[in-house]
Amino acid sequence: MVLSTFSVKPKQNTVERLSHQSSVTIPFERSFRNLNQAPQSGQELQRYMFCGCGWPHHMLIPKGTADGYPCELFVMVSNWADDK
Repeated sequence: MVLSTFSVKPKQNTVERLSHQSSVTIPFERSFRNLNQAPQSGQELQRYMFCGCGWPHHMLIPKGTADGYPCELFVMVSNWADDK
């Protein structure tokens, strides 16, 4: 799963990003809307029926506990210009 994408410069980089700043997440409201309560027609329906693609902000990485959260993180760095 992709957590995020961003640009870096040569040398040392520090990347800090909140889950809602990720390029692959969407707000809770967009991912868990109640389809049974959709408007029947018109502009309200158009606003309601959007693509819900993406991972919910709050589910990107588990928060863990005060004692920590053991896990493995695989990081891959690539040149976006070459990957287009």
